[in-house]
Amino acid sequence: MEYYRGGIVSGFFLSSGIYKSPDRTQERIIETVKLLRTRYNYGGYIHTKILPGVSPQLIEEAIPFSNRISINLEAPGENYLSRISGDKNFARLISILREIARRKGSNFTITTQFVVGASGENDLVLLNLAERLYADFGLSRVYYSGFSPQPSTPLSGLSPCPRSRVRRLYQADFLVRGYNFKAEELAPSGLLPDVDPKLNWAESHPEKFPVEINEASYDELIRVPGIGPIIARRIIRVRREGRLTSLYELKKMRARVEKTLDFITLNGRYYGRKCRSLTPPN
Repeated sequence: MEYYRGGIVSGFFLSSGIYKSPDRTQERIIETVKLLRTRYNYGGYIHTKILPGVSPQLIEEAIPFSNRISINLEAPGENYLSRISGDKNFARLISILREIARRKGSNFTITTQFVVGASGENDLVLLNLAERLYADFGLSRVYYSGFSPQPSTPLSGLSPCPRSRVRRLYQADFLVRGYNFKAEELAPSGLLPDVDPKLNWAESHPEKFPVEINEASYDELIRVPGIGPIIARRIIRVRREGRLTSLYELKKMRARVEKTLDFITLNGRYYGRKCRSLTPPN
């Protein structure tokens, strides 16, 4: 509260290891957030962790005081989870997540997290499950935490997860969540290559390109490297007034034109790899 009143923080994340039992620990977490909201009149952001194995009524109690609720699935299935945990049950975790999602309204969001690289999972398995969680459970985010082995633990002999793998998973997850990509489009072989997944998909599908900026649909535009949903909507809005005629117009919209050139035509003209001039017209 001292930090909050001083403007140093605007919110916090509350979690815990298991003390005595999941229910008892969850009760103490809920007691804490209740005190902050009711006794201290804390109005900032609270992300409350739901522990594995808790009773449904405790989920119900946590929701009114939280802006975000999360429970970590840790792995993309029971066969993977059993390799990294002897006491967690994937079906039980999914059932808790379903309970949270069933109560979802406008007052809180839901997230989960996977540990990457400890259970032998590949990227396609992770992204397929993330895609289902977004569609069926209304999750706002899936987080990916790279595994790091610790000495004198059962998994100490495993290799750490490369940071580049986690970075590519976040990029691909973003495309699944906001660009209407399917997981199998991005990682058909199971693992994401260590390149920009959107650019890799575009270069792997020359039959889809180039698209004409003045005619392409929203779904076609957001698959062009260098163009995202905000830029695609700007293009469509400007097209209502007339045609785009220069690369400089795209640049002014903040499109990453250096990435788009190989995949578009503009007013019928293909610029391609040899044209990189963004000089404003006279």
